[in-house]
Amino acid sequence: MKLTKNKNLSFWYIIILLKLKISIFRNFYKLLIDDELRSMFCFARYKASNAKTFQKSKNILDITIPHNSKGLSDFFTDFKMQRSKRLIFSVLADECINKESKFLIIGPRTENEIFFLFALGFLNVKALDLISYSDLVTCGDMHSIPFPNESFDAIICGWALSYSTNPAKAMQEMLKKCKSGGPIS
Repeated sequence: MKLTKNKNLSFWYIIILLKLKISIFRNFYKLLIDDELRSMFCFARYKASNAKTFQKSKNILDITIPHNSKGLSDFFTDFKMQRSKRLIFSVLADECINKESKFLIIGPRTENEIFFLFALGFLNVKALDLISYSDLVTCGDMHSIPFPNESFDAIICGWALSYSTNPAKAMQEMLKKCKSGGPIS
């Protein structure tokens, strides 16, 4: 009789643990709303990974790799960047944006913007950069975005455009990939 009782308790103990793990997993991204925690999380992911690059770009060796390497080397400069949050909030103010909206972040360098959107409850986020350490970022060129036309409700391209060799072409590509009326910032 004791054996059956212990088996039943073990069963319910396992069920409770599974429910607790599921709850923690569902709420994990909400923890990343905290700037300090999100920055440390992104920095740890960076330190534990290997960089990948999009080799077809003309300016990757001259501009992108040196620029990104410099930024990634300083935790306080890049992983704790506040200007990205201000840019994201300006996009979220648009009436057409909701929790199901699809975002493209161009030139995220760190995952900070991605995880900030996750923390706010926006889980349909893709990112594109010439170089990245993250499996959440597609390596590619903003002059030839590798996603179907009108795939995104909003595109965030904070500071990557200033490094473009052809800003007009990059903007045309963003206009094609964003749904009509969607914000591009």
